[in-house]
Amino acid sequence: MEKFPGLKLSNVVYTKSNDSALFVFLYNPEQYENTTENQNKVVDFIKNTLQLETKLMTQFTKCTIDEDVITSYTYQTLINNFPAISKMMQISDIKVEIVGNDVKINLKLDPSIYDYATEVNRENDIVNKLCENFYANFVVTFSKKNESSLDFDIQNNLEYQNSIKVFENKNMYEISDIIDVVGKSDFSLATDFSEIERPMEGMVICGNIRFVDKKSYKKTYNSNGESKEIEKHFYTILLANNNKTIYCSVFPRKDQGDLLSSLLPGNSVAMKGKFTIYKDKLNFTADSVCLCVYKKVEAKISYKAANENYHTIFPQEYVDAEQVDLFGNIIESSLKGNYIVFDFETTGLNCSNGDEIIEIGAVKVHNGKIMETFATLVKPSISIPVEATKINNITNDMVKDAPTINLVLPDFFKFCEDSTLVAYNIDFDFGFLALAARKQGYNFDHKQIDAYAMARNNIKGLKNYKLITVAEYFGVDLKDAHRAVEDAVATAKVFVKMAK
Repeated sequence: MEKFPGLKLSNVVYTKSNDSALFVFLYNPEQYENTTENQNKVVDFIKNTLQLETKLMTQFTKCTIDEDVITSYTYQTLINNFPAISKMMQISDIKVEIVGNDVKINLKLDPSIYDYATEVNRENDIVNKLCENFYANFVVTFSKKNESSLDFDIQNNLEYQNSIKVFENKNMYEISDIIDVVGKSDFSLATDFSEIERPMEGMVICGNIRFVDKKSYKKTYNSNGESKEIEKHFYTILLANNNKTIYCSVFPRKDQGDLLSSLLPGNSVAMKGKFTIYKDKLNFTADSVCLCVYKKVEAKISYKAANENYHTIFPQEYVDAEQVDLFGNIIESSLKGNYIVFDFETTGLNCSNGDEIIEIGAVKVHNGKIMETFATLVKPSISIPVEATKINNITNDMVKDAPTINLVLPDFFKFCEDSTLVAYNIDFDFGFLALAARKQGYNFDHKQIDAYAMARNNIKGLKNYKLITVAEYFGVDLKDAHRAVEDAVATAKVFVKMAK
């Protein structure tokens, strides 16, 4: 502020609940005397210049120019705002030189990161961040680390090859004396269904039948231009174990007839299938059912912990191209904490039948603001069907040189650390994620939010609740529907708007 030498506006925070605006100033004590009289002059200047009708508050913070303080703050700023630069960086890689009010900072970077950082002119971005919290003139430069000093080798990195494992004791059930009823029961262990809290595929549960109920529903299909209606049957089974119950649904094929009618209350059974959410409750849909004997055993299940570093896919800073004015950027968000909003493109719709992930797009939302993106194509072990390519425009040629899910998943697990998972119709995407994770020994036990369910519960009167329709309702641009990162960004913006 030219009218007040030594004083700089750092931030403005608007609180809607009491219609107040807090102006935060930094001041250099050598140039600005922080007296009540001078503070009142600043307040009068703001009122006269901006003609604000809101309640006005001010905060004046003395800015200390100290080498240790700036070094520490620079390191934290890089971690929080520039993850692509801060990976593999130590605080010792930051050199600070102070001459009066001028601060020179040199950052030693890995050669591959140095090329990226200089190409996108990250020096200026870092300077702007530092200037938000210090009253000083900053100059940031980059230098390359010596190649011989680099001890990071992906192929030989022990952390990459074998993450630390976290052990959990789980209640499991040993299955024996199997008599198949529907489908083939190719399992010997079952999970305690009372410990499952979220949708999961490929699970085995067991218990005693409380009741079996045969139900029917009407299904309409077109044949030779004519609409026909047929009646189809399914079964609802109430399963009990350890004073816990769960409703299970079974949809037998036509050739399986009424095999489930032979089941009686009190029978011990095991089922293989998936957990889904229906009307806000956890339900189980079974693909196979068998009579059996089950015995409780305590199994020690091992899970991998998140790697310390990223190895294959590195998150990138998210920069929104939209320009906002001063007051357009001070709305206080009620959304606190970290959220990973993600979307997958796949070879098909059924992961339990062998369909695979071919693209991951995700964004990290921190306190209502999109901070980072995580995006990559994934090379599947099967060919991408033409039908899938028509939807997501991803071809076999596009993924032939992409990393496999075995390389991508450890980095995605790290990206999701200490966060709540959010997706649009999360049951679909999480089914693929949980299956891939179990194969590699990871446990995505994060809290979950379904943005699709939020939209249906909070927005009334839409013609449908497809992502593109809801995005249009909120004025969110969705240029490339059915590409993972674009869908994830759009879902994140919709999610933030719904959460306010």
